[in-house]
Amino acid sequence: MATFALPSRKTQSVSAPTLPRVPALERPPGSSVRVDLAVSLTSQELYTVTAGRELQPGGCIAVSPSGVTLALGSMARQMEGRVPPHVRVLQPLQGGRVRDSQLAIRVLEHAFREAGYRGPVGPRVLLQVPNGLTDSEKRSVTEAARAAGARSVELVDQCRVAAAGANLPLLLPQASLIVHLDATSAEAAVISYGRVLDNRGLTASWQHWQGAVCDLVRRDFQVEISMFTADTLLRSVGCATPGGAEEHCSVGGRDLARGLPRKIEVSSRAVHEAIAPSLDQLAGELQSLVTSSSHEQLQDLVKNGLTLAGPGAGLKGLQDFLNDRIHLGVHVQAEGEGLLRLLREKDLRSSLLGVGRKLRLWKPTRVAAAAVLLLGLLGVTLSLAPPAAGENPLQASMAPLWKAAAPSPPVSPASAGLSQEERRRQQQIQEENDRLRSMVKLRSAPYARGGVLAARVLTYQPPGWPGMFVLDSGASQGVKVGMPVVTSEGLAGTVSSVSRESSRVRLLTHPNTVISARVGRAGAKGVLYGRNQKLCELRFLDPETKIRPGEIVTSSGLDGRYPAGIRLGEVTGLAPQKAVYSSVLVRPFASESSTEVLLLRR
Repeated sequence: MATFALPSRKTQSVSAPTLPRVPALERPPGSSVRVDLAVSLTSQELYTVTAGRELQPGGCIAVSPSGVTLALGSMARQMEGRVPPHVRVLQPLQGGRVRDSQLAIRVLEHAFREAGYRGPVGPRVLLQVPNGLTDSEKRSVTEAARAAGARSVELVDQCRVAAAGANLPLLLPQASLIVHLDATSAEAAVISYGRVLDNRGLTASWQHWQGAVCDLVRRDFQVEISMFTADTLLRSVGCATPGGAEEHCSVGGRDLARGLPRKIEVSSRAVHEAIAPSLDQLAGELQSLVTSSSHEQLQDLVKNGLTLAGPGAGLKGLQDFLNDRIHLGVHVQAEGEGLLRLLREKDLRSSLLGVGRKLRLWKPTRVAAAAVLLLGLLGVTLSLAPPAAGENPLQASMAPLWKAAAPSPPVSPASAGLSQEERRRQQQIQEENDRLRSMVKLRSAPYARGGVLAARVLTYQPPGWPGMFVLDSGASQGVKVGMPVVTSEGLAGTVSSVSRESSRVRLLTHPNTVISARVGRAGAKGVLYGRNQKLCELRFLDPETKIRPGEIVTSSGLDGRYPAGIRLGEVTGLAPQKAVYSSVLVRPFASESSTEVLLLRR
């Protein structure tokens, strides 16, 4: 996947006159929507805004073939084209849409950590998304943000955010024209009274212009350049208007004839000729949108002008080009100003996000009744509390009632007359007996007919390391690589390496674990994969099969490495659905506190 930088976001903005604001009709007065963090999913760099600073944590992630995260953000972007082919550099959030749910969660977690939210209480997040998202796409984005740790999630379209940043009369019945040029897409919208009256997708985008520059260099110079190099040309000598002094930029590429590096010099006029057809098409689409507006809307557009927002607004001369072609005053709004204003101004945020909502406010009488009820419950609780030193008269009067109602702890006949230490030792002996009985029962299990080897666990890997533990038995005791390792609870893992007197076992949750399994009474077949966490994932299940939480997962024996019937874990919930099959999450039965295991001979 090609990734590329964008023009500087520090574009000077021109604000329209400030007009008085009124709340939206459907928003009850006094209600508010609280937000701690705003994230622009329409930006190539995953632009993040907090109340005090602006960040660009980046939307890229580098993963290994087993799915382990190698780098995030800017570091992952620098790895593009510079790492071995098996390392994938992906952007799971593109144009506000989730391409890979698991990777999108990791990217959003990184963005939240960069913004300072590392504790158990997540931020209240405002996500800027395109206007054309479907309900399922909005639901996917919201679920990804919640899974990443967000306490609450609010969505707002990018055109209304741009209108808020340009200080337009967003909540008044006055029409405003917003053009948002993103890295991969573009759209225009007419907004009035907090609503989008007309929304149209545009063909022009920064990535489209980069492709046009690559085609120009390939056609005129017989040189192949990357999207990064085309981005450099656009930022250096790219211009939307043909006039002005001609500029040149030297770049390097691959000679198509010989395949060797070659340095060329590209002029600003050549770059303008490459993007001119796209700019003409952009102007024509905006003219069609303006001419289809009503007379009242046209009057408002003449007054408020056109607001140009997004990364593509940084192209030189684009403001003058649109001003000449559409005959409207064009204002360039800097990236992040709209989100920053929504974070700071509670009334504007509540009115904008609350359009169409119906919130039910508490009446004073209901608040008073709730307070009286809570005070009454508190008084009864204090009255029924166990008597203690310094108790008040009310507690003393209720002491006999409390003593009579308090349940007595059960005492077994065998434990009568024993001290606390003796009871504790008796409980330990009982647990040890239960464990030994279960181990003896394992030896007679059908999957242990080939014989077993007993071993003890020497040590577990520290937290954060891939799931491994070490046994006190090795090659001299008959341990071999690939032998299944079971405990009294179920399958613990597989022997991955063997030395003379010890062996290393890979846990069931290790990312390299792959086991043929079946689930439920119906015996639906799938493949169990480790997730390098506390859970595993059972994939390749028939989408028509209904699987419920709590159902048992066992080995099927179809892979030839694990005998059939070994308990693996229980289903805890559904995993993100794939296109042609379904998946469920599985919690392994075997815990990391086991000290004795059995190795199955094959």
